[in-house]
Amino acid sequence: MTLSLSKNAELLEVLAAVEAVEYMEARKPAIYGDLTFYGSHDQWMLTAYNTGNTCDVCGDLDGDTFYGYDLRRMFPYHVIVDENTIAAKIHPYCACVLSRIFNVEKLRERLMYARVFRTS
Repeated sequence: MTLSLSKNAELLEVLAAVEAVEYMEARKPAIYGDLTFYGSHDQWMLTAYNTGNTCDVCGDLDGDTFYGYDLRRMFPYHVIVDENTIAAKIHPYCACVLSRIFNVEKLRERLMYARVFRTS
């Protein structure tokens, strides 16, 4: 069976998306277990450190909020610092950080509730 060119292109796009998700999840340190960073319930606020030489891109994003699913697209070089902080890495020498908006303890409670609810 042969696929049409458009079906091949669609399949390649799906495979690329799956690879991207697997790559991003692999970047999450194992110590965080079930804690999520890239979900629709994860919200992050960007803080640009205005040092006098802050770039226009960082300055424009200062104070903006993003959902976890935006991180892959908006900040492809980000680095997880801890469970509440991500280094945005918008450009070389970028000092901007993304801070979790929801408290991690509340997030853990939601995860525990979800597990109990799923198993009952």
